[in-house]
Amino acid sequence: MKKITVAIIISILMILGSFSGGWAGDLKKITCAEAVRGFFFLPLYVAMGQNMFQEQGLDVSINSAQGGPLAMQALLSGQVQFCATGHGQVANMWEQGKSTKIVNQMQDKCTFYLVGRPEIKSIAGLKGKMIGCTKIGAETDGVGRYLAAGAGLDPEKDITMLGVGGMSTMASALQNDRVQAVVSWQPLTHRLIKEGKGTLLARLNTMPDSYTHFDSPSYSFSVIQVTDQFIAQNPETVQQFVNAMVKAEQWIGAASMDDIARTVAPFFAGMDFDTIRQSVIEDSGAFTKTGIVTQKGHDTAVAVFTAAKILKKEVPFEAIVDNTFTKNALGQ
Repeated sequence: MKKITVAIIISILMILGSFSGGWAGDLKKITCAEAVRGFFFLPLYVAMGQNMFQEQGLDVSINSAQGGPLAMQALLSGQVQFCATGHGQVANMWEQGKSTKIVNQMQDKCTFYLVGRPEIKSIAGLKGKMIGCTKIGAETDGVGRYLAAGAGLDPEKDITMLGVGGMSTMASALQNDRVQAVVSWQPLTHRLIKEGKGTLLARLNTMPDSYTHFDSPSYSFSVIQVTDQFIAQNPETVQQFVNAMVKAEQWIGAASMDDIARTVAPFFAGMDFDTIRQSVIEDSGAFTKTGIVTQKGHDTAVAVFTAAKILKKEVPFEAIVDNTFTKNALGQ
């Protein structure tokens, strides 16, 4: 057992030593599922666009699902090795008896926006209406219910949540009056408002917004999730992946908005550069500076899902969060 532990430590130290260098060997193929395409996963796209995964010896591809639950199903079934999803959904999965760990945090503010049809002027005005989310049980579902409750509505009686999928289908559902509001994100939010197809009812992605809606300075929001089994069997691979994520997060903190937008533009094919750049600016204050999940951020995410009546019991921090790999990447 001691020999195995020492071998793992040596391997991790070797990985850390190559953090800023290239990789001479063959690349290991890795697949990461993402809940949907959106700017809350921007560090993931930067790590790919700037070849940071390759520097760590990984050949990473992304599978985009139509909601967190579907992405997490792919993770649990072994179809993918990593999952980009929401903190609240990882907590929900733990409550269902499926143990996984968050190994890196991409955003410490919630970057969802509640957008209503032009005739809807307030959250209270959604009483008796339908709100679109990606999928029932997804982070969009939890936040939508939470915002409704905060406006004095009963999320189980006064509104109806409807799973409508990703950006294109969500935009269509709102425009065709299939739903009267959507729990949106960037760059969809910018486009809906710019084209006059929606009214902003709530934004959540700054510290003042976070205090207003969540009574908290932070919300552990978009995260990288891995199964306990994969961590136990492949700690080196997890460390390599997280090394690249931390490097991307630090790069985002130092780069210009134009450089960030140019790097991620290929991941939003068909979208004009101005929309991409403005989306980066809108969400820029929400990206983590360290990638480490805090107790407060965890508590807020769990509180949102509890208030939305998705979670039924407390979820301990250590049950779903493992900051070890991110701290290693930071040299802590």
